Amino acid sequence: MNDLMMMNGGTELSAEMSKKLQTLQMQVQTLELCRQLGAHYSCTNMIPKQYQGKPEDAAVAIQWGMEIGLQPLQSLQNVAVINGSPALWGDALIAIIKGSGQCEYIRSEFDEESMTAIVSTKRKGEPEESRSFSMADAKAAGLASRQTYQQHPKRMLNARARSHVLRDVYADLLRGFQVREISEEDHKVEKDITPSGQSETLKALLSKPSEPKAVESKPEPEQKPEPVKQQSSNGQANPDGVKAMESLISECKSLDELQLLATDIKESPRLNQAEKAGLRKAWGEKKASFSKQEPEF
Repeated sequence: MNDLMMMNGGTELSAEMSKKLQTLQMQVQTLELCRQLGAHYSCTNMIPKQYQGKPEDAAVAIQWGMEIGLQPLQSLQNVAVINGSPALWGDALIAIIKGSGQCEYIRSEFDEESMTAIVSTKRKGEPEESRSFSMADAKAAGLASRQTYQQHPKRMLNARARSHVLRDVYADLLRGFQVREISEEDHKVEKDITPSGQSETLKALLSKPSEPKAVESKPEPEQKPEPVKQQSSNGQANPDGVKAMESLISECKSLDELQLLATDIKESPRLNQAEKAGLRKAWGEKKASFSKQEPEF
């Protein structure tokens, strides 16, 4: 006997297909509820700025949170998308794992001599698992020179080790979620922000030849040398370079990135003093916008 549950206009649906359709219908209903909540919460200033005025983004964040057992407001406060993947603040991740009833313990150790963090956890019915992360690992990953690793090395190394072991052991509970602080650090490394000198992107933008050079063909050679020494290597305005720098300043997402641009502006031979002064003002305004730093992990 075929495993048939219903017939509708000659269309036969198996029990498996019927179950899938019921699940899909529930998901549609859930999404509609999330949309209503997202529209409500996105109108307030009591949620993160990334969701303010963005009801659809808020709805998806709420639905992501529901997948791992978070309430709507908890989802908006803790869920973020980093480089296309959902991520959670580290403390929310630990709360989910400990609240699941599957975790017997999470233990952290630190070896001062080797500057290595070791985090162990035991899931019920399974053997203990451990992961480590050292300062040598941080250097190899291009992280050791960052301000957070200079100021809080133990905390950051421990965060890495803990992220690795918890995501490995409790993958079914976390449903692919990453640790937000760690994911943001990894994304910064992927962008290849070099700690000294100009980045390749800036060099390419600022190396464009200045259009006013065509005017230098005028027969007044004696007046050219003096302004060159007082302003920049060619003494000419570089509007394309200034616009590019202003765009990069506005796109900075952290004080670390902004500080790197300060070096580029100061050392650029393609900008005259007036242009640098204008960029310093834009830089200062952007720095002032970072009035509230994200909590450290």
